[in-house]
Amino acid sequence: MNKNTKAHCNKCLGDRNHEILFIERTSWSNDEYGIRGSDKYEMVKCGGCDSITLRHTSDCSEDPEPSVRYYPPAIFRQQPRWLSDLLGKEGHLIRRLLKEIYAGVQNDMKMITTMGVRALLEYAMINSVGDQGTFRMNIAEFTKKGFISDKQRNILAAVLEAGHATIHRAYEPSDEDLVTCIDIAESVIQSIYVHPGKAAKLAKRVPKRK
Repeated sequence: MNKNTKAHCNKCLGDRNHEILFIERTSWSNDEYGIRGSDKYEMVKCGGCDSITLRHTSDCSEDPEPSVRYYPPAIFRQQPRWLSDLLGKEGHLIRRLLKEIYAGVQNDMKMITTMGVRALLEYAMINSVGDQGTFRMNIAEFTKKGFISDKQRNILAAVLEAGHATIHRAYEPSDEDLVTCIDIAESVIQSIYVHPGKAAKLAKRVPKRK
């Protein structure tokens, strides 16, 4: 038995060399429909960070290619390190919303995740400037109060519209579109809830002019 294999690692974030610790194989068939299949379960250990993962490879005679799933599910995006900098009541809720968004990404729930991004941004706007009654008025006030620039306003509007389309028009974003939405949302959250506190600490550490 080959004791090494390439497998996805969530900590290293990509395919890495893994040691196979354990393998279990099962097979099945349905004579009535003339189909058959097999399942292979592999416990693997990453050669880089020692993380242990279960890989399930499912094969069916009706499918063109085997299906491969990882437990915990494979991710292509890690949570940002600055999550721990979100403090206070508002920061705690923002952190919870972000964690649910990352869980949606990890479990390939693109539509639900896009709706979550919209909810996150709308909460951030309303929490910052109050509820102005409509989506457009919230963005306008958010811009007027200086939280985003006019250029950023158009970018933010595109993300919010993606969430709106997912809810009302069954829009299913691609991986690239979803990553774009999350990138923009993270940037907005950082600028409102993370950067001000870090900037204040930096100002205290910088020596004053004489």
